[in-house]
Amino acid sequence: MGAGRHPREPTTMAGLGWLHLSDLHVGTTGTLWQRPQYREEIERDLVWLRDRVGAFDVILVAGDLAATGTETEYGVVTEVLASLQDFLARLGPRPALLAVPGNHDLVRAAAGVAPKPATWETKREVFFEDHKHPFRRAVTAAFTPFLQWIERWHRERPGNVEVALRKGLLPGDFVATITK
Repeated sequence: MGAGRHPREPTTMAGLGWLHLSDLHVGTTGTLWQRPQYREEIERDLVWLRDRVGAFDVILVAGDLAATGTETEYGVVTEVLASLQDFLARLGPRPALLAVPGNHDLVRAAAGVAPKPATWETKREVFFEDHKHPFRRAVTAAFTPFLQWIERWHRERPGNVEVALRKGLLPGDFVATITK
């Protein structure tokens, strides 16, 4: 867990406050955030961080939100992150959430045939140029539950800052412009 802003920076400045998380690995049984004995400790840490650096405008999740990338797990990811977002909203403005997928956020069975290292060198240019290439379709299929989840999240749970997204070439790849 990381937080943006220098610890000595006054909390009254109009900077952008962010909370960085990664490797949540939420399975069907949830995470430590959902266990009362750990949640209280995590909440105390988040209050301490807020008091030191100010409110969080954005939660950045750097991959591995789910354990195996299934649609069912993303239902639990929604519960976990919505609860976190709501808790942080009680401490200050409601933070927006930006997330990129990691290797646990894909459904491996959906990936189909993966490129072999020997053939990757010859297929790389075609992979990036042809959106209909079988390997590109396999990658997109593997990340479909994540993509559906993140689109729903942005539609249903916006934060206090304006976030404009421009999709990139691969699933989960984007450029974000944040206006506060």
